[in-house]
Amino acid sequence: MATPTELDFSSPGGAGDDNTPRKGTSKRTASETVTEEEETKKKKKKKNKLASPMSNRIWNEEDELSILKGLVDFRAKTGLESKIDWEAFYGFVRGSIHVKVSKDQVLNKTKKLKKKFLDHMEKINQGIDPHFTKSSDSEAFGFSMMIWGQNDAEYTNGAMDKTYRNKNEEEMFKKDEEVALIDNGAGKSDFDGKSPPLKAVVVDKITTKNGTAGKESDDDDDVLYAVRDAFETTMVSQGLSDYQKKLQLEKLMNLGTGKRRELSNEWKSLCVEELKLNIKKLRFSAKLAEAANDDKSSSSSSSIVVRVEIPISMSINIGEFSIPDLPLFFSMFLTIYLIAYFIVFRNWKPQIRPEASSCLISIFHGTPAVLLATRAVFSSSARSFASANTAAQNTVLDFSVAYFLTDLFHYIVFNPNDVLFIGHHLATLFVFLTCRFLVFHGACAILGLLILAEVTSACQNAWTLAGARKNDPESRLAVKVYDLLSPPFYAFYSIVRGVLGPLFFGKMVAFYARGGAHGVIPNWLWISWAIVVGTAITVSILWIWNLWIELFRQRKAKKIR
Repeated sequence: MATPTELDFSSPGGAGDDNTPRKGTSKRTASETVTEEEETKKKKKKKNKLASPMSNRIWNEEDELSILKGLVDFRAKTGLESKIDWEAFYGFVRGSIHVKVSKDQVLNKTKKLKKKFLDHMEKINQGIDPHFTKSSDSEAFGFSMMIWGQNDAEYTNGAMDKTYRNKNEEEMFKKDEEVALIDNGAGKSDFDGKSPPLKAVVVDKITTKNGTAGKESDDDDDVLYAVRDAFETTMVSQGLSDYQKKLQLEKLMNLGTGKRRELSNEWKSLCVEELKLNIKKLRFSAKLAEAANDDKSSSSSSSIVVRVEIPISMSINIGEFSIPDLPLFFSMFLTIYLIAYFIVFRNWKPQIRPEASSCLISIFHGTPAVLLATRAVFSSSARSFASANTAAQNTVLDFSVAYFLTDLFHYIVFNPNDVLFIGHHLATLFVFLTCRFLVFHGACAILGLLILAEVTSACQNAWTLAGARKNDPESRLAVKVYDLLSPPFYAFYSIVRGVLGPLFFGKMVAFYARGGAHGVIPNWLWISWAIVVGTAITVSILWIWNLWIELFRQRKAKKIR
């Protein structure tokens, strides 16, 4: 069928060029009918756009970045399969998209993003600078380059081309047999002065048992395919003429079965190694782009050898040696604990010095953790419960893991019989560590819970320290502070742990139960998280409930006196 453009060129004058008089009921020409139909379609399309201007605004820039980044992560996770499982990818990425979309919508958007990237590449190849005006555009182009680029992601297109080639190999071989037959290396070729294309070289081996030609087995065909693929990949760029290439390929096809199989196996091994290397490159590229995205607002100096980056990363680089976040934070909390125990609280009674030291490291963890977690969550463009962890979010997880490890050692050394707190710390570490080092997703959910858990930390630790000294006759101030803080602390704690915590927890569980993290966080893991968090919230509610009862009991006793 001719396109509207072709019709315009072929009949520029239209029906008006015909000098024959027409009646109102005369038949229209085919070209006129098609042209009018196209004009009608254009008008309807334009009318629909004017009638619903928001219909095309389903996607925003953050969603497009989420799809591109999700495609990079998905290919790295699935091993760069040549054919993408779009059903699995849809489950993988939909949690990062701010609106509810179908699988077909995700697929169509991916196709449009690819077309947009190819248009940019065409301009670049023509020497035209695309001039990205937004940082999101440059980020999208970087992710697209990883997926569809000819240089940085050549293997993605190569894998697809190879799949297409293998799919049509049998048909190609049948055509090859019609070009020439090889019999023990001597045969006739219809060479007419021009070397035939390399694809036209016969690669099917002819057997002559009992005077009849037989077919190679499937295994032999696979060996032939592999040898031919190795030749085309490695020898085509060696500067040989087409005729020389044809002769060399014919010789390879007539090698003994054992030699061909040896070459085939070695080539397959090299392809596997190359695929593994490409997967590593892709994962590194994704990390590199993510780090550049997270650190784009921070300034750095190339002349500084010893560097501390706050708060995106607390790593310290000394020359070529780097101290990871987790050991650094653990050393910090352990140092604070020892200073508290041996210096700050050295005049306190030995029975309460460990608890006071534990409270001090909790103060250094609680409020900073709330601030860091809030910044890490809201600085990320993807804030779904299934979103990939950012570098800033991983830093906060390391920060909290280091604190809970330090406090766990405190309980093991000084309060080994406090099974409740030891179990609480172990369960909390399980949640943090699996999110940080096992699935690399879900930090938004975990950090949201951390914010709710630690927002009461400063008030609770001051109340705890005052309670530890209230029975000391020399510290009347501690009694006053304890009595003054108890009601507001109880109320604040009750609202956070009794209302906001359960609401957030319910939203998180509902998201995971609907399959929002399918393909990213296993069911057994998010169910384990739900059990740990649900148990912690329940115990917290019971604890504050008992404190309220004790408070009213004490006040009632004072009134009676």
